[in-house]
Amino acid sequence: MTTRVTRALVLMMLMTGLALVPRAVASADEPPDTTPPQIDLNPCYGEETSCRRVYAEVFGNLEPGDDLAVLGARIGDTVVEEHVYDDGTGFVPHGWFISYGNDVYTEVDYALSIEVPRGTTDLTFYARDLEGNTSELTTMVLGPIPPGPVPRLRANLVGGRSARVAWGQPALHTSCCPRYVVRTPRRPPRWTRVGPPGGFILGETYRRLSPGWHRFTVRTHTEGGVGPARTVRLFVPRQSR
Repeated sequence: MTTRVTRALVLMMLMTGLALVPRAVASADEPPDTTPPQIDLNPCYGEETSCRRVYAEVFGNLEPGDDLAVLGARIGDTVVEEHVYDDGTGFVPHGWFISYGNDVYTEVDYALSIEVPRGTTDLTFYARDLEGNTSELTTMVLGPIPPGPVPRLRANLVGGRSARVAWGQPALHTSCCPRYVVRTPRRPPRWTRVGPPGGFILGETYRRLSPGWHRFTVRTHTEGGVGPARTVRLFVPRQSR
């Protein structure tokens, strides 16, 4: 009787072990994950392969099922910046991000902003997951250049001995936040605040001008450099007694 019970137990253990073998083999035969992160690595618009930028940026949110461990950028073989989003303990989203030239923060899963050098640069953005799968894209990025001359520069009398100098926004070549300097002889230069896009900005008002001709010169300053000077002249007549 004892022998029969022992044999039954041994047989049950063998059958249980054999039942587990196919599952283990099936698990080992599962193909490895070879899909790289599916995120947009193009800092240009749409399908453009080159563009002018002050800052080259990629940012956005992951689609369900996507994974991302590292987002980085390099110039040639030199890594210029890299951000780790998952070190194996779980994905940590980027959070709030504001893109260059924007004034609104956006909550995103990933973001990377690279200041573009002057001239032409082949900039590569890359993304890697925990399995080591990598996707990358190399884009030709043109660095910032000086702005154009201010358009519609004018000076008008506003009262007997006061002048209002105003102008439109020049071509900024993707730069934002321009500053304008206004110069006139025998007075210190004036730096104006940034104006709204298009149209005339607030400009500058000069008071207590002496009678005669006055010259006003305006130039724009951005990250790309200093734009060409534009000059306007204004005649202030003598006040009649």
